[in-house]
Amino acid sequence: MTAPSPFLALPREIRDAIYEHYVAIPSGYVCDPGRFAASARKINIAGLLKGANDQPIDLNLSYTCRLIATEMHGVALRINPITFTTVYSDDLRMLALRFDMLLGELEWHQKHLFYSACHTIAEKESYKELKLTYPQFAFLLNAIGDEGDEFRDGDLYQLESFGEAPSALSKLLKQGLRHVVCLDTGRDALRGVYARVESYRRDTKIHDIDGMAKDASEF
Repeated sequence: MTAPSPFLALPREIRDAIYEHYVAIPSGYVCDPGRFAASARKINIAGLLKGANDQPIDLNLSYTCRLIATEMHGVALRINPITFTTVYSDDLRMLALRFDMLLGELEWHQKHLFYSACHTIAEKESYKELKLTYPQFAFLLNAIGDEGDEFRDGDLYQLESFGEAPSALSKLLKQGLRHVVCLDTGRDALRGVYARVESYRRDTKIHDIDGMAKDASEF
């Protein structure tokens, strides 16, 4: 039988003090910003922690046994402060810009579909459920229900999330569109929206992500 470890025979409080002393590094950890910039083209921007002044991070003690690994869990990050520095890269800048444009495009389409097709469920029980679930947007649902197919972008559409959290409006749009696609009239309305948007795209160049400038200095 293996002899019990003298270390594990120590009181837990002493072991915890040893763990903290073992993982502590003067000035703590730093996040290496070079790893972000170097990985930008692969869209893999996982950072890299290292000790300040390039000191190695030694966690070998945690690999000794399962008990020690459990006791050391999170100690290193709790004891050592982490210093982050600003990352600058033209590649990352363009990636962020394109991502922001893509999200803006998706949000625009989602709002357009909701405002143009949600009137098809105005007389359904699901519409009442939306009002109960999202009372802060009851005025919007009432406007859509009253104006029906005439409700388009209008002034309300320009108010973004109407003073509420954007995430709350996003949930309303998603849930409302789920109800819309369950009806034949709803699907017909959505097809009409797609037809109008496609016609508009043929006549106007909008949100041309692929045609955006390739040089970050232009923004």
